[in-house]
Amino acid sequence: MNYQYIVHRGLNTKQVIERYESYSFPSFRQKSSVRNLQEPFFVVEAKYNDKIVGLAIIELMASEKVLKVLSLKVDDEYQRKGIASQILKIAEQIAKNNGAVYTNIVFQDNWTSFKAMPKLVEKVGWAKPQQRLTLVKLHYNQVKDLPWFQIKDPFRRIQFSA
Repeated sequence: MNYQYIVHRGLNTKQVIERYESYSFPSFRQKSSVRNLQEPFFVVEAKYNDKIVGLAIIELMASEKVLKVLSLKVDDEYQRKGIASQILKIAEQIAKNNGAVYTNIVFQDNWTSFKAMPKLVEKVGWAKPQQRLTLVKLHYNQVKDLPWFQIKDPFRRIQFSA
């Protein structure tokens, strides 16, 4: 199969959402609503027979010399065909062409695609993934006796007066 890779430059948040939200994972719209992203963006499309089968949305943080892959998705039926690897190689080239010295991608281990991500980044020669954050959910009874967690009334209400 011959895939065509197209790089779009200079897109703003609105343009990316309008054109590519349905192809994004994780959701670019959601990410842009909770984080200040640096425009303009790059988008790398992978096409087969004029159909988008893979896509990456990329943020270039020029002042920090960092390129971030914000979203990477390949349609299920086109996975394991080297498309995501090629998209990441193109992202690396974009980084080099724009003076970025560091390229990264962040993914969560609760995503169904998580198992493929460590292999993917290794395949393209990127550093082994590093754990950034661990979230823990505890019940009050598990922490109530710890010296740094002394609350007299765990159900107290905070009241504000106008």
